[in-house]
Parts: sequence; structure tokens; C-alpha cells
Amino acid sequence: MKTVKKMKILTVSPRFSPKHGGGGVVITAQLAKALADKGHEVTIYTSNFERDDEFISKHKPVKVVSFKSNLNIGTFHFTFGMSKKVKKEIKKFDVIHLQSYRSYQNAVVCKYARKYGVPYVLDAHGMTPGFGNISTRVLKWFIDLWFGYKLLKGAKMCVAETPTGINEYMQYGVPKDKIAMIFPPRDLDEFKNLPKKGEFKKKFEIKEDKIILFLGGIDQIKGVDFLVKTFIDMVKGKEGRDDTKLVIAGPDHGLKNELDRLIAEAKIQDKVHYTGFISGRDKLAMTVDADVMVMPSRREQGLPFSGLESLMCNTPLIVTDHTGAGDDVRNMKGGYLVKMDDVEGLKKMINEIINDPESADKITQIGKKFVIDNFSIKKKIREYERVFKE
Repeated sequence: MKTVKKMKILTVSPRFSPKHGGGGVVITAQLAKALADKGHEVTIYTSNFERDDEFISKHKPVKVVSFKSNLNIGTFHFTFGMSKKVKKEIKKFDVIHLQSYRSYQNAVVCKYARKYGVPYVLDAHGMTPGFGNISTRVLKWFIDLWFGYKLLKGAKMCVAETPTGINEYMQYGVPKDKIAMIFPPRDLDEFKNLPKKGEFKKKFEIKEDKIILFLGGIDQIKGVDFLVKTFIDMVKGKEGRDDTKLVIAGPDHGLKNELDRLIAEAKIQDKVHYTGFISGRDKLAMTVDADVMVMPSRREQGLPFSGLESLMCNTPLIVTDHTGAGDDVRNMKGGYLVKMDDVEGLKKMINEIINDPESADKITQIGKKFVIDNFSIKKKIREYERVFKE
């Protein structure tokens, strides 16, 4: 059997905390550990923003180097003290794996990687498009002029997770032959022993029979406002469903006040439950108890970790059809697709799933099998090794 040369790999991530980095950080951590477990020497350069020592310890023998975050503007963390170490150490690595796209850490590492000829692979996770309000788009434009276009041009390979991701890179001028499509790898072992149904409801005293779940950062991109408007129509409309609870799980990224206003105006505060950041067994128990998970994102390169968790916990999944997550669900034929901001369409779909759980479970099991066959980190790790070796 042909053996893969052991490599010294540098992974670069703006954050290394699942609380604020979400599924992208989890993927980064699990991939780094899987590579280290195969004998590669893996180091992560990151900021110390919301540093999570327990999370770091779980991913040994990966070496995590956290640089002091001197200034935080949104999700952009300035770590001014990292340049000296990067300049000194970067030549010892065989390959660099850049996570995300517009980050200060990528700017610093890219500068010295290009200077000293160290090859790097970019895994943008769908962050290339200049999405957002006017001020956000202008800021992204300046960042792209500063280093973004240089970063893309200098990458030996760019990793996309779906056909949507490939198109996003190509719109930024990346040749198709420099793009590798790899499903984002996941460690599926945590789903072997799921909590019993009812555990979450009992712990959080949820009396309603049905749970509609949103899991992710509470922001405009994730589209949770679309779900809240739909839920209001379900509760206050002609059907007047009184047997459902909307559970919104995840940290607030600036949209919660707006959601609270919508919920208060509809006078349904008792029908909505916020969990804040949730992890571990509580998150699994919540997903097991949910009757449907809705991920109404306005932009998503591929199926987020929460969507995978939904299927692995046997919970039906709804995603918006124009996203990379929509591409994945369309390919696996194991979930449901809805058009963005189609309140009536989403309401009808949720009601169909809740009212006919047997049919929904058949579709969900198809999705679960697809995840096991295509997303397992034990299978995908070889594809990353191939890209790094090349």
C-alpha cells in the first residue's frame, strides 16, 4: 500500500471557538485532528478571541498558537503581534491551509507565504461574495483591494464544498482547474449514542407537542427573520396552530432585537424559546426532540454542520433552494427545499412535515445515509491529503 508522506501543515483560522466560529470552526478543528492522528504535524495559527481551552484540549495533538486580538471589528480580529512569528516560522511548513477568506490572519500569512514560496490552499467556506448592507459591501471591497485578490491569485488550490462554491470562486477570477470540490468532512462518531426523545423538552420545560428548530448564528444572512415571520403566520393565521414551539438556538449576531420586536408585536412571546449558544448533549437532545429543523439562509456555500446534525438526529430538514446547502439537499434527495421569503410555501411545508411524520422520516433517512456515505471525515481526509500533497 502506498503511504502518504508525513507533512508539516499550518492551518490558519481567524477564531478557534465554536461559540463564535460555528460549524466552520468545528470542521477546521476536526480536520486538523484527523490529519494529526494520521501522523502529520499540524499547527493552527488563530486569534485568542473567545479562546476556548477545553475545545483546544479536545483536539490534541494539534498545536494551537493563539495571538492576542488587539482590535475586533465585527468578525475581523487584528492580531498585530503575529507578523514576527509568521516571518520566522513559516518556512518550516510544507503546506498552509487558509480557512475563511477576509481575515487579518490570512493577510499576514499570505504575505509571507508568497514571499518565501510556501504553497497554500484556500478554503473560503462561501465567504468570497461581497454580501451584506452597503457599508459591509464597501468594507469587503476595501479588504479585497488590500489583500483578497492577491490571496486568491496566489493560492495553489481553492477548496469548494458545492457547485455554488465553484461558481463563487470563478466569479472572483479563479480558474476552474485550480478549484477542488470536497464535501466538508465531519466526525460522525458523536451521533452513535443519541439522547432519548423528550430529554430536551423535560429539561427546558417545553410543554408544546411540536418543536420547530433554528440552529445557528442569529443574523440576517442566516435568515431567521424569515422563519419568525412564517411562525407568526402559523400561530396567528387561519390555522392558528397552538401545539408548536419555535426554538431559536445560537448566539446573537445582531438580529435578536429585531426578532424580539416582531415576536412582541404578534404577542407570541410564550411560543418562542431562545437557548443562546448550546453545545454537547443539550444540543443533540434539542435536535432529537425537534420535529423539523429550518435553515432559511440567504447565503450558504454548503450544508452547515447544524443541517448535518439534523439528519444524523433523524430530524427532517428544510433549507433555502438557492444556496449551496440547497445544492446538497437537492443532490441527496434527503430534505426539503423552499424559496427565500416565501412565507406561505414554508408554512405549508412545515405543516406537511409535522402532520405526516412517517413520510418525512423516509426522506430524512435518505439524507442521513447520504451524509454517512459522503461526509465522514474518515473518507474525506484522503482527499485533503491528496490536495496538500499535490
